[in-house]
Amino acid sequence: MPIKINHNIFSTIVQRNLNRTNGRLMQSFERLSTGERINRSADDPAGLATSDQIRYELRAVRKDQQNVGGAFGLIGTAESQLAVIGDNIQRARELVVQGANDTLNANDRQAIQGLYQLVQEKDAQIEALKARLAAVEEALDQRDGPPLISPAQPDHSKGAAGP
Repeated sequence: MPIKINHNIFSTIVQRNLNRTNGRLMQSFERLSTGERINRSADDPAGLATSDQIRYELRAVRKDQQNVGGAFGLIGTAESQLAVIGDNIQRARELVVQGANDTLNANDRQAIQGLYQLVQEKDAQIEALKARLAAVEEALDQRDGPPLISPAQPDHSKGAAGP
């Protein structure tokens, strides 16, 4: 009894095409579900490398934005403290002028001395703020890139005598 082997080549071709189409369909569903063109390195290796680099740069930019926000807060604090410094200097000047006045008695001068001590306490707080600002400046100097804080340059254009 002879054995007959039937082979349907057309069925094999259709099955292979169906599997390939099914794979493409699954890949399309994956792209649609994630919303990204590249989901794995097999999709586009060079594109994935570029995409990763852009993602890292975007994270760095977002961190820089946070740092800028923090810097604005620090600048606002420093500005308000500078206003307090100006007020304290003006008050100290007023106290010195009042203390030099011969019309004051010993009690008045003692009261002025107490106010002057308060101004000195404020000065100590200002020195603590200066130390904090110096620490921030040092931290900024440690980072790579151009300096964010440069030494103050004297402005020779204001109040200078002309030639």
